[in-house]
Amino acid sequence: MAWKAPAVWECSGRQANSAWARPSASAVKVRPKAAATGRRSTASVRTAQSGWQFISDTVASAGLRRLADDLANGSWDTRHGHLRHQPSYTGPLVLVTAEP
Repeated sequence: MAWKAPAVWECSGRQANSAWARPSASAVKVRPKAAATGRRSTASVRTAQSGWQFISDTVASAGLRRLADDLANGSWDTRHGHLRHQPSYTGPLVLVTAEP
């Protein structure tokens, strides 16, 4: 059996679906004291997401700069701000189970 698995807003995992309502999880700069404060660094979040491994550092940096700019000037929220208030997101994650 297979079904789409929604990610909830409070999801604390590091897969790409876990930050759908928190784009700053990918866009902020690495915080050197992240471990001391109990927060994950942005670099560790991206390292845990396999999709980042398929694009060059140059392309990733350019996209992250655009995302950071969009977050700073409010254009991300104009286009996608509704996601911040959506209780869950059903994306590409599919759960597959088998019964003996």
